[in-house]
Amino acid sequence: VDRSRLNVNGSSLAAGHPFAATGGRIVAGLAKMLHQNGGGRGLISICAAGGQGVVAILEA
Repeated sequence: VDRSRLNVNGSSLAAGHPFAATGGRIVAGLAKMLHQNGGGRGLISICAAGGQGVVAILEA
């Protein structure tokens, strides 16, 4: 993976980790980035308590 395209806006920790709103913030942040860049694809991963996790690819 090209490092210049990896975690370009920091992580949840860098954003202050708004507990219980992290997933929504990450999805909204990626949607905004895709819109600002004229579309494309983006991948996000979200972990949850108890070893759960979600990965999503958004395309705009």
